[in-house]
Amino acid sequence: MSVSAPAKPSMKTLVAEPAEPPPEELVRAVEGWLAVHPEVSRQTLERTFNPDRDLEPHLTLTLHVEGDADHATLFESVTAALEGKLPPPGYLDVLFAP
Repeated sequence: MSVSAPAKPSMKTLVAEPAEPPPEELVRAVEGWLAVHPEVSRQTLERTFNPDRDLEPHLTLTLHVEGDADHATLFESVTAALEGKLPPPGYLDVLFAP
């Protein structure tokens, strides 16, 4: 799994139309993880592609956090919860937003 810094204004990230919805196992894992992390007010799971850095479209999970949540701890926790549940290409960007 990977983490991505917020895009620079000069970088253009596109939201790709998914060929199919995310696997139900992945959706359940995200929902289960969110249930025990009230500091995350909502999430967005999209298939994205940035032509400046990506080889192919992949999932991006944006976590909207409240207060002074520790992003590094949240990242470690969510990636552990989603391990082995990601569709090809098998990785996920995790972004944080207010």
